[in-house]
Amino acid sequence: MFDSFNLIAALTFLFPLVTSGIGLAGLSMNSKKMRELSASSAFLVWVCAVLTGVHVFTKEPVDQVYALVGDPLGFHFSIGLWVDSLSAVLLLLISTIGLIVQRYSIRYLDGDKKQGVFFSWLSFVIGSVILFVTSRNLLVLTLTWFMVSFGVHRLLLHFPEREGAQRAAWRKFVISRMGDVFLGAALVVTYMTLGTFELKDLFHIANNADKIPYLQVFGLTINPFVLMGSLYVLGAMTKSAQFPFHIWLPDTMETPTPVSALMHAGIINAGGFLIVRLSPIVSHAGLALHLLLIIGGLTSLFAGFIYQVQTDVKRSLAYSTIGQMGYMMMQVGVGAYAAAVLHLVMHGFYKSYSFLSAGGSITPHHFSKVKDTKTTLGSYVMSAVVSLMILLAVIVFMQIDVSQKSGGYFLSLFLWASATQGLAAAFRKETTTRTRLFSVLVATVGVVLYWSFLGLFNNILANSIEPIVPHTVSDLLMFVIGAVFVVGFLVGELGRNLRGTPWADRLYVLCLNHFYVEYLWRGMVHKFLGKTQLMPSFENTALGDRKSNKPNVMSN
Repeated sequence: MFDSFNLIAALTFLFPLVTSGIGLAGLSMNSKKMRELSASSAFLVWVCAVLTGVHVFTKEPVDQVYALVGDPLGFHFSIGLWVDSLSAVLLLLISTIGLIVQRYSIRYLDGDKKQGVFFSWLSFVIGSVILFVTSRNLLVLTLTWFMVSFGVHRLLLHFPEREGAQRAAWRKFVISRMGDVFLGAALVVTYMTLGTFELKDLFHIANNADKIPYLQVFGLTINPFVLMGSLYVLGAMTKSAQFPFHIWLPDTMETPTPVSALMHAGIINAGGFLIVRLSPIVSHAGLALHLLLIIGGLTSLFAGFIYQVQTDVKRSLAYSTIGQMGYMMMQVGVGAYAAAVLHLVMHGFYKSYSFLSAGGSITPHHFSKVKDTKTTLGSYVMSAVVSLMILLAVIVFMQIDVSQKSGGYFLSLFLWASATQGLAAAFRKETTTRTRLFSVLVATVGVVLYWSFLGLFNNILANSIEPIVPHTVSDLLMFVIGAVFVVGFLVGELGRNLRGTPWADRLYVLCLNHFYVEYLWRGMVHKFLGKTQLMPSFENTALGDRKSNKPNVMSN
């Protein structure tokens, strides 16, 4: 039955995609009209998203099949829409940030001759991301994954004459193609093993995973869920800039700031959403979950160190995003899917604000107030003790059974580490008692709000995510990863306070050179792609004929 809410939900992606089509068909030549059309479309999308969200949260999911392609008894797939609570949360996030970015772009690009084309591609990306999170079919979900990549590439090249923009687009191109291969392979294995593309049917079959026969691949017996889950995880890692696929994100700073805000607040969440959406499949893949935990932890720690030595505001925000996405992947790895979605939402709003307000953070007034203060080891010990007392008190007061939550101890550990870092400055010698008490109060409120919102998201997403299979993730591994994080946190903080010592200077040089990972990547790309017609030189000559100033830009 096609009711009004099915139509309203469909309009969330139809408005921006139609707007994009109109712009690319010729209206983009009229910048003023294209701006007005794009802004109006973004507002209508937001209204439709709010109405859809209210309906989903208070009544029932929106599930509509528009057409069935193929033979119902053979190869077939549906074209339709599925908005459950998980999709509704991401839909509200994307539409809100999309509206803000569209409005901000009007002033930001005022006077730019190509702003009409920019708004066309911006609408295309927003529509594609919305279609991605509302797909009811794995084949359509994969297609929209490609569409998002295509649209982002065009936005990255809004200033094609800039060599930095060209370099970033090429890096994104290479990493995206890797992700496409992983996701395409996962799609093929999924259909060959489970016989359908429909998400609901896939999840139903996954509930009986023990009845699915093992695969024979090159003489090896492989659990199909382990293979599928691992491929989906690798694909998600490329989109969410996880180590070692992270190199494309920090170099995308030559793109207009609104694109950076949209990428870091919405598009980079695609990898996390993919894993959470496919949690009924991934939850049966122990190898994939361990991979998420290990690589996510490595990425978060790696990016956290590099973040501290950045002098460029936007690059520091980029490494912050990489680190936050690493932490989100760790949450997914331990089965804390609701916590991962909450993290995506909080990080999305925070990072969009950070990018859109980045220009205001660089002022003479700002630098005149910067003081070279150091936090002593005693301050960290005191803040760690106080943070632990706050965490335990809140857990007891709110009657939270950490052992019954997926990754409960893991989340508690990182909540304690975050509170410790936040309170460390408050326990410096020069800090007043009033400031310390206020900081403790703020930390307490923060811990209470986190557990409260986590409980809310657990209730909202209860019917959209699959609980992790017990003992799938090693408790010992979670403990080791947590311990490594605590040690890494202390090393990073002490390194800042012990500047001038030999080991701290060596660590600084390593961080400044990104631990030489990017140099290894460049060598690999030059070796495998450096002499091909497709990409004669990854960093320089493939970017275009510099002598003629005619950039050779790929379409995706």
